[in-house]
Formats: sequence, structure tokens, C-alpha cells
Amino acid sequence: MVSRAKNFKTKATQDGFTIIELIVVILLLGILTATALPRFLDVTDEAHDSVVDAVYGGINTGVTLFRAGYYAQGEPAGNIAIGSFGDGTLRTNEDGYPMGTTSDADEVIDEVGDCVEIFNALLQNGRPSIVADTNTIPTAVDANDIVGGTADFLAIRTSLAADAEKCYYAYTGQYASAALAVGGSDTSPIIIYDSTNGSVVLTNSGVL
Repeated sequence: MVSRAKNFKTKATQDGFTIIELIVVILLLGILTATALPRFLDVTDEAHDSVVDAVYGGINTGVTLFRAGYYAQGEPAGNIAIGSFGDGTLRTNEDGYPMGTTSDADEVIDEVGDCVEIFNALLQNGRPSIVADTNTIPTAVDANDIVGGTADFLAIRTSLAADAEKCYYAYTGQYASAALAVGGSDTSPIIIYDSTNGSVVLTNSGVL
């Protein structure tokens, strides 16, 4: 009986952690935080990069499929909807590339709304969100023009003759403006669609 009492007392006095054990645990947690947190931040950046790459690839693929539908429909004149692509409402310009659904009869992209329609139609279901910048840019697009994005992408148009048939899609899903991107030591990727030849270009410079 005496032996049992002594063992019980010994076990009771061993409960809890010593100060050294607590310090070791705190140090380990600090090391894990210092090494794991940057990795989590990198994962976030990679996820945003993947969204941009997916949209870039999706627009490229969409243009190719639209072009195939254009040929399958017998290369119709400009301003005609290509019924075999998507929901059948996206119209072709005279070169056989998508130009939107609200463009005028002059067969060019006239409004930023056309750019939104092209984006939505080419990517179809499950696409990122997009809003139009209603302020037409009078000069070449640069980082300062990416302001106040409220969706994943911001559609931008310029009034330059060289950009008459181009759509600019700035990614604002990570940073609502280029200024915020600069503050985060990052850039605002821009996807450029040219309806004269169907080219799709991705720039990560944030400045064009």
C-alpha cells in the first residue's frame, strides 16, 4: 500500500510543462510561422497568376473555335452572328474574328461593351467576372489607367486609331488598381485582343 501511494504522488507531481519545454514549443512555432507564411503568400500569388493564364488561354481557344465556326458557316459577311459558336449571338467582323454583339454596322468594335461581350462569349460558362471602364482612354493604356476594378477583370478601350479594334482586359481580381499592385511590389497583368487578326497578347509589365 505504501508503494502505491508513493507512485501516485510521483505521477501527480509530473503533470504540466517545464519552462524550458514551453520555450522550445514557442521557438518551434515561431520557426514554422517564419517559414510557412511566405509559402502561403506565394500560393496566393500563384493562384492569381493561374487565373490570368487560364483566361488568356481561354480567349485564345475561343477565338480559334469562333474562327472555325466562321469557316463552317461559309465565311459570311461582316456583322453576321456565327450560330455554330457558343450561344450563336457573337458576330463576326469582315476578317472573320469576333467583334461583339452591339457593334455598329461598320464592322468594328465601337464600344467597351463590345469588349465585355467578347470576353463573356469566348469564355462562356464559369468565367471570371468582368466590368467595363466607361472612361475611354485618350492615350495608350498604362498602369495608371487601371483604377477601381470591382470584378476580376476590367475592360478598357482607347480612342487611339491604332486601338480602334482592340480590347484591353486588365486583371483586377488581386489588386483593384495598379497603384495597389505597385504598393504590393507586383504588377497588373493585361490581356490584349486585336480583332483585326485575332491575336491575343498577355503582358505582365503593367505598362504598355
